[in-house]
Amino acid sequence: MLNHTCEIEGDVAHSELYYLFVGRNRDDSNWIAGGRYIDRLERRAGVWKIALRTNAIEWSGMVPTMPIPFAEVPGIGLNGCASRTKDDVSYRRPLTNLRPHHIP
Repeated sequence: MLNHTCEIEGDVAHSELYYLFVGRNRDDSNWIAGGRYIDRLERRAGVWKIALRTNAIEWSGMVPTMPIPFAEVPGIGLNGCASRTKDDVSYRRPLTNLRPHHIP
């Protein structure tokens, strides 16, 4: 999520949020896109929620695929690589740094 604006009038607000999306597909291709979410929010019983959202896609495209981990960076794969399984580093508890400290 990037820049955000919001105009509030009583219990109704209108906002615009710029976003940048980057994802690796199951076929190992990379997709990148950018756009805006335009929302109408309403406050009901003291709680703000999105009442309506629309998405304005500004641009998108494919990015060349590189092998992961990047071989030219020593030890970069020691902390884990993205995975669509429980092997993903986001599941590691406690989260620890497995790479040696590098102080230039």
